[in-house]
Amino acid sequence: MAAVANVVIVDNPHAKFALEQMRNRKLGTIEFRRHSDEVARCLADKVAYDYRGQHEGPVVIAPILRAGLALEREFCKVFAGAAVHHIGVRRNEKTFVPEPYYPPDGHRLVPPGALVITIDPMNATGGSGGYAIREMKGKGASKVIFVNVVSAREGVERVQGEFSDVDIYTVAVDPDLDSNKYIVPGLGDYGDRYYGTV
Repeated sequence: MAAVANVVIVDNPHAKFALEQMRNRKLGTIEFRRHSDEVARCLADKVAYDYRGQHEGPVVIAPILRAGLALEREFCKVFAGAAVHHIGVRRNEKTFVPEPYYPPDGHRLVPPGALVITIDPMNATGGSGGYAIREMKGKGASKVIFVNVVSAREGVERVQGEFSDVDIYTVAVDPDLDSNKYIVPGLGDYGDRYYGTV
């Protein structure tokens, strides 16, 4: 993948070590959660550091359900006064097209001048992330950031192709997707592993 100015690889040794552990498919739920929380804190700290002094307005944290909830707690600790808007969107496993399901009545307007931090641990095709970013921009966000633990090259390129003003924060960009559009090597289904539903 060609270098893109607004893709931030979070080169933090704690985050890199935690991700390395999480890639082990035999890692149990307790350890997976512990490492996930470590990665989430590193990502939140990096975003806060980069935007300190650049953004004085309100902050909205927008986790994409369900896996995005795994990162929400650490982001709420770092951005203690932030509003939280949950976005329910899943991909159709046959067409790979994102399908929204929550909230059923649409999203509230975000506060004027808000920085929206959209969080989803895995950015595979960019479909769900792109949907969430469009929603937040359409509701009044002045700046949107997309935060992932692992991104696929295809997902990064798709989001960047549609939203050149959106910064993507990720710990790793993996090279490929398999025939089911899962990230390779990836680390499995993040939500299932975090919530112990594998």
